[in-house]
Amino acid sequence: MLIGLLGILKTGAAYVPVDPTYPQDRIRHMLTDSEAAVILTQSSLKNSLPLDGETSQQVVCLDETTFAESPPENPPARSKPDDLAYVIYTSGSTGKPKGVMIRQYNLSNFLQDMQQRTGITANDRLLAVTTLSFDIAALELYLPLISGSRLYLADKSTSSDAQALQQQLVKHEISFMQATPATWQLLRHSGWTVEETHPQPFPYQGREQNTSAPPSKSSAPDKGRSGGVSLNILCGGEALPPDLANYLLDNSNKLWNVYGPTETTIWSAASLIHKKMDSHPVIGKPIANTRIYILDSQQNLQPIGIPGELCITGDGLARGYLNRPELTTEKFVETELFGQQERIYKTGDLARWLPNGNLEYLSRFDHQVKIRGFRIELGEIETLLSKNPVVKGAVVIARPTTSGEQQLVAYVLAQNEHSEQDIVSKLKTDLQTKLPDYMIPAFFVVLDEFPLLPNGKINRKALPEPDRFNTQGKAYMHPRNSLELQLAQLWEDTLHISPISVYDNFFEIGGDSLLAIRLISNINQQFGVQIPLNTLFQNGTIEQLALLLRRDNNTHNNNPSLVTLQSQGSQAPIFCVHAAGGIVFRYMQLAKMMSTQYGHPFHGLQAKGIEPGETPYASIEEMAQQYVQAIRQTKPAGPYLLAGWSMGGTVAFEMARILEGMGETVAGLIMIDAPSPYMDAYEADDIDFLLERLEPAAGISIQDRVEQQASELAKKQLILEQKKQLGLFPPDIKLEEAEQRLAVHKHHNRLLCQYQPGSAIEA
Repeated sequence: MLIGLLGILKTGAAYVPVDPTYPQDRIRHMLTDSEAAVILTQSSLKNSLPLDGETSQQVVCLDETTFAESPPENPPARSKPDDLAYVIYTSGSTGKPKGVMIRQYNLSNFLQDMQQRTGITANDRLLAVTTLSFDIAALELYLPLISGSRLYLADKSTSSDAQALQQQLVKHEISFMQATPATWQLLRHSGWTVEETHPQPFPYQGREQNTSAPPSKSSAPDKGRSGGVSLNILCGGEALPPDLANYLLDNSNKLWNVYGPTETTIWSAASLIHKKMDSHPVIGKPIANTRIYILDSQQNLQPIGIPGELCITGDGLARGYLNRPELTTEKFVETELFGQQERIYKTGDLARWLPNGNLEYLSRFDHQVKIRGFRIELGEIETLLSKNPVVKGAVVIARPTTSGEQQLVAYVLAQNEHSEQDIVSKLKTDLQTKLPDYMIPAFFVVLDEFPLLPNGKINRKALPEPDRFNTQGKAYMHPRNSLELQLAQLWEDTLHISPISVYDNFFEIGGDSLLAIRLISNINQQFGVQIPLNTLFQNGTIEQLALLLRRDNNTHNNNPSLVTLQSQGSQAPIFCVHAAGGIVFRYMQLAKMMSTQYGHPFHGLQAKGIEPGETPYASIEEMAQQYVQAIRQTKPAGPYLLAGWSMGGTVAFEMARILEGMGETVAGLIMIDAPSPYMDAYEADDIDFLLERLEPAAGISIQDRVEQQASELAKKQLILEQKKQLGLFPPDIKLEEAEQRLAVHKHHNRLLCQYQPGSAIEA
């Protein structure tokens, strides 16, 4: 594709990059609006192109084209500086994306500045990680080519995988990389440091070099910077958070914070960061042949330090918007500055000049936002929502998440005849057919009316926070096994909300792309697996993710008896033994209360024999001995706090005896509704045993329905389905596993009948 782009530019034609993952309607609009004569693609995507039956557009599959019969001569270049180079489609307030027309001399001016500014030479190696449909990709493709540098292209799956990116940095000894803050955060949260990928300064000892090229200023490690770091970083597309800037400063040779809208050709200002900071770094000074003005609402120049709208002119200024003359006139205006007429682009950004000559970005004037580096017109989403027949009015805003990323929230006034669950489902389905994924709101809030300002306009600042616990009608369900519990704890740590139902979709309760990266990284680390990021998009709930991990048999646990229900707290940990059923998830709310209100970490002890292939313990004494070993792995010495409900109380008593016999102190033993150790043996058949425990939980009697079943197998299947519906068993549990749990329960009852306590305890 890169060779195709160069060929297009050489002929004087322009290209329109189209992301194949965009919805069909959006692609169709881009192809129609641009009147593209030729479509360059690959054979695997050809059939998915939204083309009419009798289209005049020529489709060329680059992987099927043969060049053997092409003329060997190098055709002359026919391009001129004023020819269009490309048309980039960005979000538009009318509901349709708008095409920004960038000329060849706009691009040439930008690239020459970047070449001189960064000092990139033939000794450097750049890793391109940006999709072609994002205008900043032009820097990654063309800057190495005009500088004689080596260019390495990362595909989409690599660009979204921190470990894969690190491997590329090492494999190709990369010295330059440009990315948005989201991608740099991806690397940061994966634990990346530059010492791992750049252990010694490049350029490339022992490898071939361009010896005729002048020494690379950029590749030479800065003196005083640890480790001879040689990675040069450009970061832009969104505001650079100060903590990320400081992190990148520690892990780079040079770090540039860059700023610019698509309408003025990629980056219009740049700042080389030299020192750590507590606030957002400045966006620096204009690049070559670029002038930036800070103007008030009357287009008068603002003094130093006074905020105003950031306006740009110069050799990077676009021709305008394709087929949108009225919008071009609105955004690209003629005004008199310093006694001469200037054509400027009004960015809608609020900024100010600082006394040292640098620009400080403050916020947006209008309703545009940046999501994952893409500039979005909120009006485009509002327009599409308002066209839906279930909606009477719509407002979309961006709210910051706990990770610092912006997240879209849609507020709608809906027709009364629809339920909130139906409304949200209809709106999501509709938007997904019209907008790329980064423009789909994370939350939909249905309101009776919008809050208003005295002038009658919508008060966007008074719109309520989305309810992160509202899962659109889904019932809350606590984790039902160890795997779901571990995942729930990772989700709560990532999203900073609790409790989270195993039915909750990660992206519907506050998750975003950056938090998803962090969560997947933590899952891979904790379980010793390597699942890709897109797994979370396809399996968005704890229940689904647990099923996937369990099916692939990719999880392991070095201490299977001990299940940490709550790890927070400065007081002594509590170790609580399961009841006869063997599992510890009934203690979830108790554990949370003991941790948050009283400061005790809370660990459950789960029975052996619950998981397939395990053999239960032969006695209470053996069980207690094994649990003592398990808790001493976490807390090697006393004093200990032990607890247990029902049978668990009896086991905890035996554990206390063992610990005291070892010379340890048991500070407290909490026995909750524990049975007498001298209870009579009771052995019900399986069906009666199941019904005794199911009907109190269900609140209804199903004995008549059970008795109508023809076989014992059918009776068990009916009871099992009822237990699944009540959330007493995981949805994927098979009858054989349920029978195993039943056998464990009955086995524990027998152990209780056989247990005879020994000596008394001091606890």
